[in-house]
This record gives sequence, C-alpha cells and structure tokens, in this order.
Amino acid sequence: MSLTAETLYNDGPLVPKQVAERWGCSERHVRNLIRSGHLGHFRLGGRLLRIPASAVEEYERCQIQNSSLDGSRTDGSSHGGKTAR
Repeated sequence: MSLTAETLYNDGPLVPKQVAERWGCSERHVRNLIRSGHLGHFRLGGRLLRIPASAVEEYERCQIQNSSLDGSRTDGSSHGGKTAR
C-alpha cells in the first residue's frame, strides 16, 4: 500500500514499518529517529509504537527545510567527506 497524503490521515497512526516504506529506509532507522527524539510517537499498551501522521509530515517538512538551508545539491554530489583517491 502506498502512503499518500490522503491515506496518511485517513488510516490513523502509523507503525514503524509503514513509515520506513514511505521513506524508503529501514524500520531500524525509523526506530532510531524515535529513540533520539527526532520523530514524535506514542505507545499503545506500553509496547506498541505508533507514529501520528502529523509527526511524519513535520519530520518531512523539517528535512526539506534543512536540505534547502544547507545548500544541498540536487546533482547527487556532496559538499565534503572522504573521496576516493
């Protein structure tokens, strides 16, 4: 199932697997974002993680803003780091 803006709000809170599929990353990455406080969440019954659609959209909005502020390049090259010699 593809998570569009419509299904994001109509289906209620998301599980880490759904967010990972939306972002094309691993569930572990989503859980790390939760653990570090970068992605809002709540727990059902003390164990089950749920991520509100609003938290997903807020995180995405922040990522877009940060990438435009830091001058991220659209050609896939980076500004620094190690290069092959």
